[in-house]
Amino acid sequence: MNTASNTTPMLPLTGNHEFILEDLEPAFPKGQVAQITRDWHAGMDIYFIAKKYKRDPDEIFLALFDQARKGKIKRPYAYQRKEPTKVEKGTKQAAVIEVKKLKKGEPSVIEIGGRRFVYEPETKRK
Repeated sequence: MNTASNTTPMLPLTGNHEFILEDLEPAFPKGQVAQITRDWHAGMDIYFIAKKYKRDPDEIFLALFDQARKGKIKRPYAYQRKEPTKVEKGTKQAAVIEVKKLKKGEPSVIEIGGRRFVYEPETKRK
């Protein structure tokens, strides 16, 4: 079947077809695809974005794939650094931080890059 025309493609009525991705939801609430794209450009990975929006990671991939086809993705999907980024004192970098535990007046548990840290305000240190 040729899908390169301007008309809606119609499958022949032979019943000899296999449908794929039936377990995925291809529809997104208005604005969510733009939010997913912003999260992607901010450096978040697909699994973190999927968790954030309570979606299957494959649905997030399909949303990003759709955005890439429309020319709206600037960060490559399969990009990997050949060498680790050199970070020196005073260097500022964006990071995805997930707060795991937050209670007023107590130390907070945060997760950065899969590692957990305890954040305690300086006023509580001795």
